[in-house]
Amino acid sequence: MAESAGVKVVGRLIQKLASPSKIHYLGKGKLEELVKLKETLFYDAVIIDDEISPQQQENLEEILEPESLIA
Repeated sequence: MAESAGVKVVGRLIQKLASPSKIHYLGKGKLEELVKLKETLFYDAVIIDDEISPQQQENLEEILEPESLIA
């Protein structure tokens, strides 16, 4: 999806959970890892390859600001 949109992929995170977090979709540790990766990868967009709820998107955008979130 990213490459077809002309986006350069600088990293990937994969998480396997029995069920996604209702608050952020990602688990606490994976979310912390994503935020910390900003320091080394300098990403400016996050793509989630799944449907997330409007509340999950809003919560992720709050934490990842000013990055873009594409779900």
